[in-house]
Amino acid sequence: MEFTGDDLRRLRIKSGVNQSKLAERLKVDRKTIRNWETGLSQPTTNQFFKICLICNINALLLVTRLASRKSSSTPIDTEDLTEL
Repeated sequence: MEFTGDDLRRLRIKSGVNQSKLAERLKVDRKTIRNWETGLSQPTTNQFFKICLICNINALLLVTRLASRKSSSTPIDTEDLTEL
């Protein structure tokens, strides 16, 4: 399973959370969020689950979709990920 920067950006935007707000809630610098979204680094597993909480995303459903996609360059289906 690979959670890419594009995945994070798409989910964050769809959830209406900007980089600054996400950084504030995760207690990281906004540059960290930018680095994740550009692929320079990745969030830890703990941060991944916090991102799901902040963006109101069903983590189990997201992990399932990430694991089942053919390629990390294929966008994940973001529909219904907020159903908890």
